[in-house]
Amino acid sequence: MTKEEILEISRNENQNKDLADLEAVNKGSKIAFIVGFTLCVIIASLDIFFNDHIDERIWMIFTGMFSAMFLTKFIMKRKTHELIVFIVYILFFILSTVGFCARLLGIIR
Repeated sequence: MTKEEILEISRNENQNKDLADLEAVNKGSKIAFIVGFTLCVIIASLDIFFNDHIDERIWMIFTGMFSAMFLTKFIMKRKTHELIVFIVYILFFILSTVGFCARLLGIIR
């Protein structure tokens, strides 16, 4: 196999995407996850301290974003791990949405 053939196979596998760009996006996604989760924990802690309850909206946004991300990863990669993480996030999204709606309707304080 010649150098050109190896490069052509690599281009086809990576769909002409720069591997450095893909790695940067991957690392950025991981950092965004950590920062987003940390901010949600801080906001939820402040909500408990000052308001005696947690505002479900921040968890709706966080879990909604990441359930969409892991669903996309599952569709693209077909890995069971991505599906399991998606299911966990979508369940938390549903729970936080139900809590948010219950608070809006006055069912809970």
